[in-house]
Amino acid sequence: MTSGPDPGAKLRTTVTRIHASILFVITIAATTASTLGWKGHGPLDVLARQPYGYVGLFQAYFLMFLLALTCLIGATRWPSRLWNAALLVAHLGPVSIIVIANDVFASTNSQRMAYAMALLVHVPLILLEAFALLWKTPMLRHGAARR
Repeated sequence: MTSGPDPGAKLRTTVTRIHASILFVITIAATTASTLGWKGHGPLDVLARQPYGYVGLFQAYFLMFLLALTCLIGATRWPSRLWNAALLVAHLGPVSIIVIANDVFASTNSQRMAYAMALLVHVPLILLEAFALLWKTPMLRHGAARR
């Protein structure tokens, strides 16, 4: 346990570093796979017939990469729950579109891949950030002390 006004800051910064590093790898790999798919190769070859899909994915991956970079730099300079909240919320978009656009994934026969990505990537990272946000929360400590 660290001393000072925010005893959970070290853990939250560590979580942000881990999450940002994972996002760097995922966004580079996903951008590469999408680009290959746009050229008609690999599991995302549907993007060759849907070039706007590639444009959207490229932008989304680039923005996720920039968010990871911003949170990594920010968390090391200004420890705050803000970085964990930003990274948590960033995953709500992809998870919600998997649910909202389920018919699109079903029509392209990629429903299993979409749900696998949600369960393997997005949900665990959401849970990791939720844990970091709640770790040593003053509100929860005061509630436990009242019991």
